[in-house]
Amino acid sequence: MVEACNHVIEHSGWGTLQEVAMKRATAGDFESAIRGMDIEGLPKFMRRMIQMRLQRSTYDPHFGHATDRFMDACRTIANDQKPESERLAKLMKRLFAKTALAAELASAQPVQTAGQQS
Repeated sequence: MVEACNHVIEHSGWGTLQEVAMKRATAGDFESAIRGMDIEGLPKFMRRMIQMRLQRSTYDPHFGHATDRFMDACRTIANDQKPESERLAKLMKRLFAKTALAAELASAQPVQTAGQQS
């Protein structure tokens, strides 16, 4: 999935391989990728994924729900209360703060999760 996103960034386009990788990506895949990314790769990846989310009508027909899963992962990271996640959680909030996605990042978890907690 990271390679697919990097391909889109580097080539300003994509093929079937990138579409399939992005369509299959789960929130867990995005979360693991973000948490494991080096400091050089993370900003580029985040900028592109945020752009894709902001321009869903262009990307969703090709990548399915990938931007939804990306937002799920970012929301999980931003709301992670573990001390070792504090720095990344703050970064997530800062990256989204000045975008139209800020409210989406801060929104509650999906209804089914809330129902399971009851």
